[in-house]
Amino acid sequence: MNICFVGCGYVADFYAATLANHPSLRLIGVCDVDLDRALSLAQMCGVPGSSDIDAWIANPEVEMVVNLTPPEIHSSIIRKAISHGKACYSEKPFVTLFNEGSELVRLATDACVPLAGAPCSMLGEAAQTTWRAIRSGLIGAPRLVYANLDDGAIHKMAFDRWVSPRGIPWPSKNEFFHGCVMEHAAYHLSWLIMMFGPIFRGSTFGASIWPSKRNNEVNPAPDLSVATLEHVSGVISRVTCGVAASRDRSFRVVGDDGEIRVADCWNFMSPVTVSLLRQPLRPGREGSSEYLCDPEEIESNLAPGFSHRCGDKNDMDYCRGVAEFAVAIQKGRSSRVGAQFLLHCLEVQCELNTLGPRTFVTTTADNVPNSVPMPWAL
Repeated sequence: MNICFVGCGYVADFYAATLANHPSLRLIGVCDVDLDRALSLAQMCGVPGSSDIDAWIANPEVEMVVNLTPPEIHSSIIRKAISHGKACYSEKPFVTLFNEGSELVRLATDACVPLAGAPCSMLGEAAQTTWRAIRSGLIGAPRLVYANLDDGAIHKMAFDRWVSPRGIPWPSKNEFFHGCVMEHAAYHLSWLIMMFGPIFRGSTFGASIWPSKRNNEVNPAPDLSVATLEHVSGVISRVTCGVAASRDRSFRVVGDDGEIRVADCWNFMSPVTVSLLRQPLRPGREGSSEYLCDPEEIESNLAPGFSHRCGDKNDMDYCRGVAEFAVAIQKGRSSRVGAQFLLHCLEVQCELNTLGPRTFVTTTADNVPNSVPMPWAL
């Protein structure tokens, strides 16, 4: 499928680095209002580059627009793609306001234009291996999930030195303004919704531990959010998202017969381990509080010869979601990261992205299609 990148900033380098994993995707051009950025990415990818975004979206050869612009521009690019009948895959966050997201999904549905978006880590080996183990009954019925997404106190790091392979600075102003919930929470929410179904209600508390992040501005978004979420399946999830505590991106599922743990949800190849219930307790340990076996790694069910490339600075295959979306379009089915899935994630994110205590009931749970495993993870 012919695609073009709209937006040639920091994250575009990581999409470019993983294109090689998906030969069915054919990048035919890149564009950005900053011509220098467009031309540098064009040179890296060996394709034409331009500052004329409208011309590229209208280009009849382009079948899918990959929207890599800053979050505040996402909506305008998506609207242009819809108006030209072009499928659009957006980098996260899809948009930052639920009403805006609802309107875009309605417009796309009315125009029969497919939408999809990041993050796509739920399509990675770690997530799919975890889900397959749960479906197999390895730990019995799942009851509880602890999903931690603490990325460290970023304002205490040398973030002003972070650059992409082309030397594009990390967009700290946008990241701090929109906040960690909008930028990060969908990584865990997408796993949770895929594995345990939509979220129908929850309670959350958000706080701004450090309102100023070394950028001389007071940032409105919380840098800590803790939520308890109820899935339609009955599973309870506790989600922590923050940039205040040291790094912990783990994902733990507690079942009747044991626990499954993923060390790092941002690493597609993160080890997945299981600790099963001891049956019976070891002799002499009958009175012990020790009830789980030592963890053992669960093997991924990968196809022979499977390999992927994530680039030098990341452990994610950014283009996997784009490729899955392309296959869905060609087969006439819903994408695993499609519009209704995105909108449900966005609704929960918006509820979590508030200061102070809050309880909520979602309005989009009934519209989320059932998730389907990747073919190699059945």
